[in-house]
Amino acid sequence: MAEQYSPLEEPQPKQSKLTPKNKRIIFWLVSTVYIAFAFASLGKNPVASLVLLTLALVLFPPTSKWFQSKININFTLTIKLFIAALGFILLAYIITGEDVSTAGNTELESTLSEQEQVNEVSEEESEKQINNTLVVSSITDGDTIKLDDNSIIRILGIDAPESNECYNKQSTDKAKELLMDRQVRLEADETQDNKDRYDRLLRYVYYADKDFGAEMVKSGMAEAYRDYPVTKLDEYISLENLAKENKLGMWSVVCQPDTAEVTPVTTSASEATTVSEPELEPVTTPTIEPIVEPEPEPAPVVQPTPAPVVEPEPAPVAMPTTGSSYTCNCFKTCAQMDCAEAYYQLNTCGCSKRDNDNDGVPCESKCN
Repeated sequence: MAEQYSPLEEPQPKQSKLTPKNKRIIFWLVSTVYIAFAFASLGKNPVASLVLLTLALVLFPPTSKWFQSKININFTLTIKLFIAALGFILLAYIITGEDVSTAGNTELESTLSEQEQVNEVSEEESEKQINNTLVVSSITDGDTIKLDDNSIIRILGIDAPESNECYNKQSTDKAKELLMDRQVRLEADETQDNKDRYDRLLRYVYYADKDFGAEMVKSGMAEAYRDYPVTKLDEYISLENLAKENKLGMWSVVCQPDTAEVTPVTTSASEATTVSEPELEPVTTPTIEPIVEPEPEPAPVVQPTPAPVVEPEPAPVAMPTTGSSYTCNCFKTCAQMDCAEAYYQLNTCGCSKRDNDNDGVPCESKCN
């Protein structure tokens, strides 16, 4: 009897390990998580939360059949996995958005806190500045004052007449009018030292929000101090030029040598030189005339002989001839003169203002 061979059995396809029951459990868990996050973030991100809630209800087994009946679509496993993926992306967006929002709020709170601290410090500094407001107790001259804490202030950027110079009284009186017994605010200049060599504080002075130095220069009671340029030098020079043009204060008078007296400006500079020259000539001419007049006959013979005797005597007076263009003006500062004019002002005009140490050398910054 012939053997009969059974046909080869075809391999059966492997069935999925996920049974319908396991799938339902997975979708229950996923949809429950989505629903929980949707309700938790409903107040912070309502739109995303509502969309996530809708996706969760589509996956939730009890409501999934209701959605399928309403839209007449059978939710296959592929569709449900796609919906679950969308829900996961939306969930990640909600969580990330909350983190960013929290970080942003934290940073904003930190910034506000720092700003409040800065404001508090600023208020403390303002109160401290108000409490430390100083009062002027005395006036030395137009550019130097003393405060009620005994500190001496040298006003920056201006130069007023000293006690031995003309127009000092008017300048000092103006400073008293503006500052005496008034509260003032001090301000330093970063281009200058804290104190000068006389241990005076170098400061701008403000009263009633006005710059004292500017007011003095503008009214012709002081001039711009060019020896030590400050930040406001250009402003002060402009104010000085305006005062000169309008002949205000010290610019309206001519200083008399060796005195503090002033006379109104009535002549030009050229006339001023012709007035000063005759004052020098009578000194030499009377010495010659007594020698010639007693002997009329030998006068022609005597005249040549005194000539060599008289010529050496004007030697000290020869300095003005080299500076014939100079004019006696004791109010000029060293910054406005060269060395030759400084000697002219000292020796010819008698202006001792620029030789404070009385060593015979004027304006030592230029003549040394």
